[in-house]
Amino acid sequence: MIRQPYPWLLHRGLVQRPVCPDRRCDDGISLDTGLACASCGNVIHIRRAHRARLAAELDQEQPTLCAAERQRVLEERLREHTEREAQARERRHAAQRERSDRMRAAARERAAREHVEAAARERVRQALPCADCGGRDAADLCEVCGYRRELRAVIVEAGMCQVSWAANPRRADEVASVMGQVRDDILGRVASSVDELRAALDADGITDDPTIPTVAAWRGLSTAREAGAEYRAVALAQLARTRQARTERHWAYTAERSRSHHRHDPTGSEAIAAAAHAAETASARAAEDLLAQRLTHLRHQHTPLATDTELLADVLTCIPKGAA
Repeated sequence: MIRQPYPWLLHRGLVQRPVCPDRRCDDGISLDTGLACASCGNVIHIRRAHRARLAAELDQEQPTLCAAERQRVLEERLREHTEREAQARERRHAAQRERSDRMRAAARERAAREHVEAAARERVRQALPCADCGGRDAADLCEVCGYRRELRAVIVEAGMCQVSWAANPRRADEVASVMGQVRDDILGRVASSVDELRAALDADGITDDPTIPTVAAWRGLSTAREAGAEYRAVALAQLARTRQARTERHWAYTAERSRSHHRHDPTGSEAIAAAAHAAETASARAAEDLLAQRLTHLRHQHTPLATDTELLADVLTCIPKGAA
């Protein structure tokens, strides 16, 4: 226990390493072991070696010096040696600072050059025509065509959700039939939604606004998303009735009722409610897993994106031309 905090902070808590390179050194004591610092020992050994070498050179050069003069000359040479080491250290630090400055300057130049190149690439990309409709300065895809592509993806996903429980995935004709029904249903909703938008705009006298195609495409996409969410919810509800989901529900219900805090009243309302909640959660999780597995299988087995190129060839023709 630390009985006197102030002396402890001065001598142990606050690290003191005036010359030692080891960050664990505290005035010659290693903080992790409490023993003498090995790095300090190395520094002392190196200094003693320099002193012994200079003393041997002095004795060889001037063997007739008296003790006092020898000590004076040795101390002067040691001081000169220390000054040379300090100058060499300062030169190394200056060279290191210069290298760091050059590296930072090169990094700044590289960043500025990359920024200019990125801006040039972005200008070129912004000038590209739309890949679908050919519109100018569309950055390879205009906003309306982007909504249309996402509409296709939403219809494909909704169709696969319906196929996951309403068709035999091994029967290509059944898969195509269900996908077509879903496509027709969603496109009908999209067309009705866009018709309502056009009627509202006509009633307000808005007919020449250039943003109408974008707004119409967004409205159609929003309608398709809502329909896709409905198809996914129906698929999850149907898959929750499968044998796998019922098994998960049964085991979750049993496990929850057998928990230790329900053993005192296994037939009570609290225990039954908790077990029912656990069963519903397990069933929903099982349905999510089944749907994900079946969608993955459909994507790889039936290549729906390639098939949908034909099935959805008339997607845009179902949307009123004024909005498309």
